[in-house]
Amino acid sequence: MTLYAQWAGDDFDVTYKANNGTAEESVDGTGQYGVAYTVLGNTFSRDNCSFTGWNTQADGLGTAYTVGQNIPAATSGELTLYAQWAGDPYTVSYDPNGGTGTAYAVGTDYATDTFALDNATDSNLGYAKTNYTFNGWNTLADGTGTAYAVGAAITGPVPLYAQWLGDFYDVDYDPNGGDGTAYTVNDAGRYGVDYTIEANSFSLENYRFLGWNTQADGLGDDYGAGEIVLAANAGPLTLYAQWTLDIYDVTYDPNGGAGAAYTKTNFYGAPYTVLSNSDANLRFGKVESVFAGWNTAADGSGTAYAAGKVIPAAEVGTLTLYAQWTPVSGGGGCGSCFSWLYDSLLYFFMGFGWLSR
Repeated sequence: MTLYAQWAGDDFDVTYKANNGTAEESVDGTGQYGVAYTVLGNTFSRDNCSFTGWNTQADGLGTAYTVGQNIPAATSGELTLYAQWAGDPYTVSYDPNGGTGTAYAVGTDYATDTFALDNATDSNLGYAKTNYTFNGWNTLADGTGTAYAVGAAITGPVPLYAQWLGDFYDVDYDPNGGDGTAYTVNDAGRYGVDYTIEANSFSLENYRFLGWNTQADGLGDDYGAGEIVLAANAGPLTLYAQWTLDIYDVTYDPNGGAGAAYTKTNFYGAPYTVLSNSDANLRFGKVESVFAGWNTAADGSGTAYAAGKVIPAAEVGTLTLYAQWTPVSGGGGCGSCFSWLYDSLLYFFMGFGWLSR
């Protein structure tokens, strides 16, 4: 009789690794040398990914095995198998957000490293906007969402809107005939941002500043100092100072006579005619005196002005004119009678209010 030794294969381990999946890091299986081995099913999971099988290398470049596959007895032995994952697909969309160009979508998946594209170099983009510079991406058109710089990692479906930073522009200020030198405020404003108009620093004799206008003749758009130019209207500006004739006062003083001082307001730029004391706003009077004209000094030592005198436009300005009085001669005879008659008439007219204004 011949007896043959019988051999039972030793056990060997088969290790299953999650390979970035969730749950336990590894699961151990057991096989036996000389016996075919059946590959186990998957118990791992990975967010946004689907299981595609096993491989002897984590990067999938080794030998691939499917669930339930039989490994022949002749080749069975210790083995480490790594779960293989295929990322679920998603889309990243790009929008010019007011710029030129067409919206563009990129298909990718969760297992693929994905980065925000460069608008300047990617042939599918190349967005542009007049007077603006590209300034990255954002998940909301108004820039209040999540910002993505060029090259930033993307880990899921997102809409990306081009963000635009307004270029700078200059604003010119012109005295428009006033005193001072026109000047330019470089980079005064930025497109897409409100701009505040500067205060006036110019002057013009006998004129007062009214505001600014985009045309020297005032027929353009008006702007006041400190006014806000809304972002939607922003852009290079030349602003011309606008002027209007200033006013001055001429005051008539009774200078001891009856009646109240009267002030007449006038505009520069035109000649002025000195009023007569018979003007309805004046009619000053003084006992035992007759009106003898006007003077810039109460005592008559200043410049004399006769009623009806025309002051040239170039010489007009604030002025106080004092009534000048010449006494009526007193004493006996006819002089005394005249004085009495003069005084009586004066009080009579004043009584009716004709000499009191």
